[in-house]
Amino acid sequence: MANFMFENGTRLYWGTGVEEEAGKLCREFALTDTVMTVSYAEGPLRPLVERVIGYLEAEGLKVVEYNDVVPNPLLDKTREAIQTAKEQGVGMTLGIGGGSCIDVAKAIALGTRLEKDIWEVYSGEARPDEVLPVGAIMTLAGTGSETSPFAVLTNTEEVSKIGYGCTEMRPRFALLNPELTFGVPAYQTMCGACDIFAHICDAYLGRIEDMKLTSRLSESVMKTVIEYLPAALEKPDDYEARSQLMLCGTLAMGKFASMGLYTNLGLHTIAEDLGAIYNVTHGAALSVILPAWMTYLKKEKFHLLLRYAREVWNLDINVDHPEKTVDAAIRKTKEFFAGVGLPVTLSELGIDFEKDGKMLSERINCTEDYGDAYIALTPEDVYEIYRLASK
Repeated sequence: MANFMFENGTRLYWGTGVEEEAGKLCREFALTDTVMTVSYAEGPLRPLVERVIGYLEAEGLKVVEYNDVVPNPLLDKTREAIQTAKEQGVGMTLGIGGGSCIDVAKAIALGTRLEKDIWEVYSGEARPDEVLPVGAIMTLAGTGSETSPFAVLTNTEEVSKIGYGCTEMRPRFALLNPELTFGVPAYQTMCGACDIFAHICDAYLGRIEDMKLTSRLSESVMKTVIEYLPAALEKPDDYEARSQLMLCGTLAMGKFASMGLYTNLGLHTIAEDLGAIYNVTHGAALSVILPAWMTYLKKEKFHLLLRYAREVWNLDINVDHPEKTVDAAIRKTKEFFAGVGLPVTLSELGIDFEKDGKMLSERINCTEDYGDAYIALTPEDVYEIYRLASK
């Protein structure tokens, strides 16, 4: 078991109607009487946003709306929101939506009282100043952003997508009502579920192989996703299915399923780069890269993948040829993603491996220089993963 420090200071409220607590909670945590809500301008979330604004105003809070969030949140737009927050004296941000909305709320909270440009913090050139309190109302099971201290931004000038996090960026509270996910489109539902699965694999297939308690929790989350994602797609208002997926997302990214393990971030690094270049939905990039990444790690992580085959997919181990059992588990993973409607090859994302493979592989640096967060992947390794993902 690896040494670790566990901290999760997010106050979690779960169940029907919990979003009605937003006003009282923002009144408790806001540093000024002004709260910035962070969401989308239009769409099915709009009635929820209007209700939440009513809850805030009922507590005597002034509301500043920022509703220009886009998937794969953009640095330039976030800078504009930060400037507005500074001018309006915002004392707290409240993300209403999925991971993109919550990430932008965190980034605005980071940048509002920052003297330097926010990208200087993201690039490691500066340290954060005071961070505003953040709240979250989740409407999509997936990233687990509601309990994590990280936020990912895309810099279109540098064509890069990176994350930054510090303890102060972790939401003070998160309101999780599974009913708010009933209207999530099928594609976003399956992409969110794949993100959950991949976050679990980050640690499950990391450097430590003997942390059975955490590994068993990880296996339980993966099996729950496999069981309940099809149910949520078949019946979008299935409260039980939506509840199970939502809690899986919280467990996957809240570090509960990685205690005592070293997280291997190579998988997400590759997927995030595809998002930066091609504006690919993160979960869709992961459904393409994850089976290829597993295949490439087969030799180094053989025993973990054999356990994965047995515990997650209930496969009998072929004693004479255990490698066939591992291959079958990876194949079932890919078939599961394809079966629910996710892409599983680069071409399905509109990416031409023959044309772009070399360029893509040279952009990734997953070396030992990053310490315990990576199993070293050279550009040649990444090229092979992309090649496997092209089939």
